[in-house]
Amino acid sequence: MKKFAAIAALALLASASAYAQDESGSADENRLGTGLYGELGFTKIKASNPAAFAGASASPTMLRGVIGKELMPNLAAEFMLGIGAGTSSLDYKYTTGVPPAPVVPQSARVETEIKNMFGLYIVPKVALSDRAQAYARLGFTNMSSSDTPSSVMAGVPAGASDNMTNGKNNSVSWGLGASYRIGENVGMSLDYMVYHKKSQVKVDGVNIGVTYK
Repeated sequence: MKKFAAIAALALLASASAYAQDESGSADENRLGTGLYGELGFTKIKASNPAAFAGASASPTMLRGVIGKELMPNLAAEFMLGIGAGTSSLDYKYTTGVPPAPVVPQSARVETEIKNMFGLYIVPKVALSDRAQAYARLGFTNMSSSDTPSSVMAGVPAGASDNMTNGKNNSVSWGLGASYRIGENVGMSLDYMVYHKKSQVKVDGVNIGVTYK
């Protein structure tokens, strides 16, 4: 049910972008030369925390939608919505007991999921050709994530008791990307984003998307 709601929310985001562009397209072309655009994409996330699980990292996935407004030819503002699409899990292996007592191998199932993200960005752009452009993003992200249950974490030895992410937190966010227009209104995009970096926790990812303008 949650996955259905996530897909529906992103579809609504993309539809709103397309509708707004249709409604304002002629006015933008004649008066401003700018307009609204949208993007729908898939993100492979990497969540890491050097203080957790001997430096292991998690790789959940996320569906991401963007609505942007061109403020001038080389500058835009964007709103981003991300919804978790898949959970990452790994078996963290450790031992208990100190010689001469028996050393017993143990294992804990570690899970990480991005529930949702909201972001606001300023996006400077530079044209590479009449179809391609490069851009940077700088802004602010609110992230909500789900980590390993505390009942599991209670049995993990000290030094590995921190989770991969911070649960729910705000962070400065930034990234770089490029897009290529393959049709009159449709294009492809590829970007790398650091969504969250705070208190040793880093959540970043690569996104591939379809754009509409």
